[in-house]
Amino acid sequence: MGEFELALRKSLESNNTDLIYMTLFHLERTLPSMDEFRYVLNREPMYAEAVNLMLLYYRATKSSGSPALWTDVASAENDLLLSFKTSDVEEKITALKDATTKYTNAKLPAHAKLAEEQIELLQEQGKLEEKPENVKRRKLVGLSISNTMKLLLRDSKYEPKLLPLVAAFAKKFKVPEKRLYRVKIKALAETCQWDALHKFSMEKKNPPCGFKAFAIACLEEGEKQQAENYTARITSVDEKFETLIHLDMYSDALQLAIKLKDPEKLTSVRNLCNDDNICNQADKAAMELGFVS
Repeated sequence: MGEFELALRKSLESNNTDLIYMTLFHLERTLPSMDEFRYVLNREPMYAEAVNLMLLYYRATKSSGSPALWTDVASAENDLLLSFKTSDVEEKITALKDATTKYTNAKLPAHAKLAEEQIELLQEQGKLEEKPENVKRRKLVGLSISNTMKLLLRDSKYEPKLLPLVAAFAKKFKVPEKRLYRVKIKALAETCQWDALHKFSMEKKNPPCGFKAFAIACLEEGEKQQAENYTARITSVDEKFETLIHLDMYSDALQLAIKLKDPEKLTSVRNLCNDDNICNQADKAAMELGFVS
């Protein structure tokens, strides 16, 4: 099996469609059974492109002798398309269930799992729409996971009880912690929920996205003092320097560069700052530290 997979992998890496098709047709003819062919195509996520190309081929040729694998997949793709086109939730779920069955029959468990997860998301979004905490009566069905969280987090300005609902939603769909932090920070800052943002920043000593994300979100909303407060909590000197530069706090950035005796940081301040006084201080420090003669 190794030589077949190597040929498939190399053809995909080449990005040459003709070569990929040649390899696929060779495998289809050479492998002992369609089950073996399915097994190869299902071993690696990168082979999904190969599945799609075979599907396109059998759709275009409308071959009456198309293997059941491609018939099932083509029908499942149509079900998926229907689930996106219809606005009726029950029709969406029915179409996705049909797609799940067909992907399972085609022995494409990864595709089936994705369809199942979409069903679960739609059902959970429907439940959230009916929650009394959804005070703005937001329509959530059909949104992405991130946009669902973002909308509810923004509305937590009017109903704080939405915050634990979002946390439970994120846990259910295994949202990476860093992604959750970034979505929540941005949503709270955009709606000026400064107390909630501060409370959130206190949950972990070292947030997964760092305090820089808090500072930048505040700055984007015109809250420079809030941004400076979060910058003061950054422990990594490199991250703190980058944030100070981002906030145009060149005087503080200069003092940090001098303290660290870092010529690159000193040069960054000198090149980016338009304040003559700070530039002169940077030049003087460079000479005193022996970076220039």
